[in-house]
Amino acid sequence: MKRALVLYTVVAALIASGQSATAAAIFLIQKEAKFGFINSSGRVLLEPQYDSVEEFSEGLAAVGADEKWGVIDTTGHVVVEPRFDGLGNFSEGLAAVQQGEKWGFIDASGRVILQPQFDWVDEFSEGLAAVQQGEKWGFIDRAGRVVVEPRFDGRGSFHEGLAMVVADDKRGFIDRTGHIVVPPQFADNGDFSDGVAWAQESDSWKWGLIDRTGRFIIQPRFDGVDVFSEGLARVTQDEKDGFVEGTGRIVVEPRFESAGSFSKGLAPAQWGGKWGFIGKDGRTVTDAQFEEVGEFSDGLARVDKDGAWGFIDTTGRIVVEPQFDWVDDFSEGLAAARRDETIGFIDRTGRFVVEPQFESTGAFSEGLAAVSKDEVWGFIDRTGRMVIPAAYDRVESFSGGLVEVWKYDVWGEDDWGYVDRSGRIVWSPR
Repeated sequence: MKRALVLYTVVAALIASGQSATAAAIFLIQKEAKFGFINSSGRVLLEPQYDSVEEFSEGLAAVGADEKWGVIDTTGHVVVEPRFDGLGNFSEGLAAVQQGEKWGFIDASGRVILQPQFDWVDEFSEGLAAVQQGEKWGFIDRAGRVVVEPRFDGRGSFHEGLAMVVADDKRGFIDRTGHIVVPPQFADNGDFSDGVAWAQESDSWKWGLIDRTGRFIIQPRFDGVDVFSEGLARVTQDEKDGFVEGTGRIVVEPRFESAGSFSKGLAPAQWGGKWGFIGKDGRTVTDAQFEEVGEFSDGLARVDKDGAWGFIDTTGRIVVEPQFDWVDDFSEGLAAARRDETIGFIDRTGRFVVEPQFESTGAFSEGLAAVSKDEVWGFIDRTGRMVIPAAYDRVESFSGGLVEVWKYDVWGEDDWGYVDRSGRIVWSPR
């Protein structure tokens, strides 16, 4: 169970539903090894009483107590009292539940839609879920009807109307009726996206790109493949990287020593032992001159030239000359930068707006950034003003108006409290 992920998924669910994340978000608390929830003002919504809390999915989360599992919503309301032996994430309005050794499904109200009867089940995808009986796999619909009888040795989830199945150690694809569209023949595969999928030939162990009929539109020739990003996918052949389109056209023949995925129209690529950036046509946008490069954040990417760090923009132009001992990614218009063993914050021109003075820093989030001196943490605003005095042994980043903080000598190393943007402790475990 991951504390920060629980909060993140709650906030994401609220944003997706149009609610105010700050006003409505709930925060995980722990006291004497039990978990509960508070709101952003510190009011306890659910007293610490659960042994485990899983991440939220579709506004609901599994909670465990005394080896039984139930469900709560994002207000902390108990939707289903703990009574199941196991409980999965909600997907398409349904969640897997276990009673004894068998699995079935419940809906968001806790009503049993399918009585536990399968040895294992997967989450729903495109209205169908894989289920296992004995050693064989099939699929059910949201009403619990078996639409594909269990007869396969393995399975994937549905993507674009097709799902991977395994028979005799080979992989193929079926449609939603269970009809075999692509006979099992591959050693490995990826999921379908935009009508194509990667597939690995079982004889040569090379990768190619297939269409929905299983026909190779790029013949198996690659030793490694990646997912598509901005319409292009990285491929590896004979230890060289290149790029292909989903149409099957090889846009950039494998010739680079290494390459990353495309972002903002550029991809990092290495040749001659140095890193540069290329465009989608494979032409050089920024010459290979860097020892290391980062991903784009706030429209800028970190680059290391001869041990000094700077930034390039999405045109490949160097906008902050390499001059710092280290830099972090930009967040909310500022980036941490180290010079002479201390860290400050620079703007997009490379000018220090907060002079170097800190041992460690975090990224800006909700207008505040964590900073430490003498191994004690506090928070500054964008001007460098200390708005939350340094008093904590460990901190996270602000999310939903609160931040998790630790005081080891007061609360112990396992328990945490919450502080609001004014520095007020809204909840402590002691």
